[in-house]
Amino acid sequence: DVISIEMMFSAGSWFQKKPFTAMATNLMLREGTRNFTARELSETLDYYGAHFENTTERDNAYITLYSLNKHLDNTLPLLCEIVKNPVFPDGEYDVIAGKQRQMLEVNRQKVNFLARTQFNSILFGSNHPYGTYLEPSDICKVNTEDLIAFHKAQYHSGNCSIIVAGRIKPG
Repeated sequence: DVISIEMMFSAGSWFQKKPFTAMATNLMLREGTRNFTARELSETLDYYGAHFENTTERDNAYITLYSLNKHLDNTLPLLCEIVKNPVFPDGEYDVIAGKQRQMLEVNRQKVNFLARTQFNSILFGSNHPYGTYLEPSDICKVNTEDLIAFHKAQYHSGNCSIIVAGRIKPG
């Protein structure tokens, strides 16, 4: 009796003006909304046994809610709140940006990461969105105003596909 609701937005790195904007926007969605703090969102999802995932790729950004059917009436409004009303608090952005810088520094020491970024750069060219890769300095150039603008431009119903899987009950 579990259901998965995946929202797919054309909001990947292809659509960003500054590197890191797409990823940061998606990561920040659950860091607070107009009506809930990040802690309230997390505690409520935990209380109902729900799980929220977000992923950003080159073309798309994904937001997925996994919930028990019996609690969907309580968890689905949170998914809507997260997508529609994020507030992008500066303090939370600083934490996320710091973590991403650290992860990037670690990844830059891995052969697999270096090979993949170099391969894409050679294959697509360094000026193509698929051929570019994130540098630590790029993270410092993005601010919450960039995230707010990107969210407004990319996270709306006209730019979204929804995939629902699991035990779907008519309702």
